Amino acid sequence: MINPGPPFRVKKVGAQVVPPRERQRIGRRTSVTNSEPVGRYVRGAIPEGKAHSLAFDATVRAAAVHQIERKAEEPEGSPLRLETWDVREKVRERKISNLIVFVLDTSGSMGVENHMTMTKGAILSLLTDAYQKRDRVALITFHGSEAELVLQPTNSVQLAERILHQLPTGGRTPLADGLRVAGELLEKERMRDQGVLPLLIVVSDGRANVALHGSDPIEDVRRMSGKIRELDINTMVVDTEAEHFRIGLASRLAIWLGGPCYRIEDLDARSTSALVRNALAK
Repeated sequence: MINPGPPFRVKKVGAQVVPPRERQRIGRRTSVTNSEPVGRYVRGAIPEGKAHSLAFDATVRAAAVHQIERKAEEPEGSPLRLETWDVREKVRERKISNLIVFVLDTSGSMGVENHMTMTKGAILSLLTDAYQKRDRVALITFHGSEAELVLQPTNSVQLAERILHQLPTGGRTPLADGLRVAGELLEKERMRDQGVLPLLIVVSDGRANVALHGSDPIEDVRRMSGKIRELDINTMVVDTEAEHFRIGLASRLAIWLGGPCYRIEDLDARSTSALVRNALAK
């Protein structure tokens, strides 16, 4: 059992995206614009079809440039002459939350060189940031012969922190099974909420040595990575491979997943939150 390292303060995280209109979950991290009567009014726009809510200021500005010619054509009438094509509707902005899924390597290789201590400290920092932004987080661990979903998607940072503190380290590295469980969770969340914006963070040295079905462990990792990539989600790999034993396995995993790869030692210095922002923006 390895205790977490000290968490550190992370900077603001945000990603500018335009998700489907079905998105309902509201958070603080990501800004989205929509034409629904929810959120802060930011600007007016020409409506597509019938205007749902009148942007009075934008409508007046659109009509103002035509007042002289309209009054010349029809001297009698109201002080403000409006036409149908002057109408503007309100565009609102609101904050939505993300789903951050951690796939954490808890095999024996993570116990060397304080990698698990550093990893737990980094994840605790992200959990705190996620709580402040009303994100949901989930945690999948893999060691021994299989992976396990130890934390269902939740916004309870206290529960996540308690589970993280209790995670043991040891055994082999069933990385492919960790990706399999992550893929199933992501598909389930997509079916539940088509507007969900997930980020998959894989924390591992990439040294897979347990196959899914008695085949090649590395080939299984490549195949499961391909399935996750087909889901078209944002991914990020945190490389925990020891410097003097580096063979680039985590970097190869990041390529297969289609996301960036960062060294565990760089998380603090680079600002973990900024890395997550870049991964979300894709």
